[in-house]
Amino acid sequence: MVKELKVEIKIANIIVTSSVGFMVNIQEFARLNDFDIDENYPSGVHCKSDRIKGLVTLLRSGKMISTGTNNMRDAKRSLTHIIDLLNKQRKKVEIPSN
Repeated sequence: MVKELKVEIKIANIIVTSSVGFMVNIQEFARLNDFDIDENYPSGVHCKSDRIKGLVTLLRSGKMISTGTNNMRDAKRSLTHIIDLLNKQRKKVEIPSN
């Protein structure tokens, strides 16, 4: 008789994307919120704070990537926090479309 293996499955990293629908001046957004722009990845700002689980990367295009959470609730809360900041600061950070 073959012994049945017991396997534990654990979610370690969920990747979630979102978009705010407008171009963002990421340098200004980073400055206003004390976030970092990675010199090796200058098209995005890394958003990390006590209100963000994992890491949210905001791209100039307005697209966002949440990584490093292990559940959808934390990923959604992190993205929602950045969306709230963008809505409050939109006049200062939006790049007007032509």
